[in-house]
Parts: sequence; structure tokens; C-alpha cells
Amino acid sequence: ARMAKTVEIEVVCAGKKPGETVTLPGAVTSPSDGRASDTGVILLHGAGGDLHGGHMNTTAAYFADHLGTPVFRVTMKSPDVNYRLRAAHGLISVALSHGVSRFILAGQSNGARVCCNLFSQLVDNENHDAFPKARPSAELLERFDETKTTIENGSPARVSGLVLFSYPLHAPGKTSERDLRRDELERAFDAAPKARDHLRQMVPDHFHPVVPIKFIRGERDAFANAVLFDIHVKRLIKRVNAKLKTLEGHPDRKGFPKPQYCTDDVVYVMPGGDHGLSVQKSAAVGTDEAREKALAFVCRSFPTSEGAAPPPPKGKGKRAREEEEEAVDHN
Repeated sequence: ARMAKTVEIEVVCAGKKPGETVTLPGAVTSPSDGRASDTGVILLHGAGGDLHGGHMNTTAAYFADHLGTPVFRVTMKSPDVNYRLRAAHGLISVALSHGVSRFILAGQSNGARVCCNLFSQLVDNENHDAFPKARPSAELLERFDETKTTIENGSPARVSGLVLFSYPLHAPGKTSERDLRRDELERAFDAAPKARDHLRQMVPDHFHPVVPIKFIRGERDAFANAVLFDIHVKRLIKRVNAKLKTLEGHPDRKGFPKPQYCTDDVVYVMPGGDHGLSVQKSAAVGTDEAREKALAFVCRSFPTSEGAAPPPPKGKGKRAREEEEEAVDHN
């Protein structure tokens, strides 16, 4: 059987000093059948790793073949958010040069935090300057600005999804309210309605319920207490749904439901998984199979061909959603 092909690349990104550039090692993994796509996945590794660490290789290959898209990676040695954002900007520029104009942002642990910040930077004008030392270049922002009518370097770009593997809600054992790492998540969810409208403008002949945001959480992840994680995600969902209820389901056609997020559509808990999304050797389902099931959950929500969009989700019934919101209000 043919396998997804990975080629090493160089990623040129802005340095710490004005005008300085840094070259980092990167890779692009392409579908085994060689198909072309206007969609690309940006896949960022966690702190202390590199582009091949943990599940990065298998995830890149799975996305390439099951989404039919190239997957772009870069090694980022420092956990500093400014450094990592600049590296991600460079990686997106590489993807744009490969003909990509629609992006799925995916990251593991610290990489997931970076993806949240990157997502909000690119789709929400209010967040362009959230990190003054890592502001996207004017050229990059122009590609993601739907208000621009003429773009010299190619078609407009947009973000069509966010995938957060092992989002580190807190450090192990530090579960007080003040220790929760929620700022990036709040910015990302607040930006989601704007990303949805952008995608709807670019592909107007399809129903766009919401821009998919997916969490993959290991059942044994010490960085994400299950109760705290569920409470916080439900709060985020309720918050963004309140904004989405003010938007039309579709600009041209009636009969579409109001867009919204449902917890079951957003979070996948990997049975027995730890922070690295590995299971114990004694587990009934091995690590490879468990990861594949998690990735299948992610891929079901994303377009698999140019111009396509996922169908409206079944979601939950009205009463089930009301009960979920009531549970959040009481926590």
C-alpha cells in the first residue's frame, strides 16, 4: 500500500530583532495518491519535542491521507509563545506558497496553545496586536482579511478549523481557578463566529454550521482534570453559542438551523490516554488504534475536497442542550 510522503523543508521566519530572519527545519507530508488540495494542516508539536516527536509523524500521515491535504510541520526548540508564533507564521507562508488557502490549525499541548493564539490572531482584527513581539506580517494578514478586494500574492486565505490535542488546561496538580490556562481558549472561541462568517463568505454555496473546534483529551492526562476540563469547555461553548445565535444559518437559504457547538461534537476523550496520547501496555486497545479512533473523530468534521464543507451536525436535542446549560450554570 502507498503511504503518505514526507519531505524535509526549510521554514524562514522572523527573528527576535526587527529585520532578522531565522531558518528552522520543517516538513510537509503529502497524500499518498498525490492529489492536490487548497486546504492544508498546520501541525505544531509540544514543548521540548520536535516535528517528529510523539504522535506527530502518524498524525501527519493520517491527516494527509484521510483529509487529502498536505500537512506542514516545523521544529520549535523554545516554548516561548512569541518565538513559536513567529515560527508558525513562517510555516503558514510556506503553505501559502504551496497553493494552500484554507487552513486547519492543529497542535499538541503547548502547540495547541500556540494554535489558539494563531487562530485568534488571523481571524480577529482585535487580536492582531495581542503579541507585539510576534505580530503577523502585513502580507500575511492581508491574505486573511476578507475585506481586501485585491490581493497580489494569491487568493484570500481563511482558517476553517482548530484541533487541540492534549490542551494543557493546568500544570499537574495545580487546579485552582487562578492556575487555569484559559486565556488562549477564550480568545479562540470568541474568534470562532468571525472565522465562520469568513468561511461562509469564501464558500457561500454551502451550509457552514460553525468552524470546527476539536479537543482530543487523554483520559489519564495530568494536565487536564476531567471535571475542570468539562466545566470549562461547556462554559466556553455556552459563551460562543450566545454569539452564534445572533447569526443567520445561511445568507441565502431558509430552513437551516442556527449554528451552535455541542459538547459531544467538540470533545473526544481517548480511553486510557495520557498527556502524550499513549495508553498503558495492558490496555485492551493499543496506542495506535486508540489514536486512530481519535483522529477519525477529528476528520469527520472537516471538508475532504476543495470547496466542500461538512454537513449540518445532528447535535443534541433542545432539552438535552438546556440540561447541559443548566449544569454549567450550577458549577
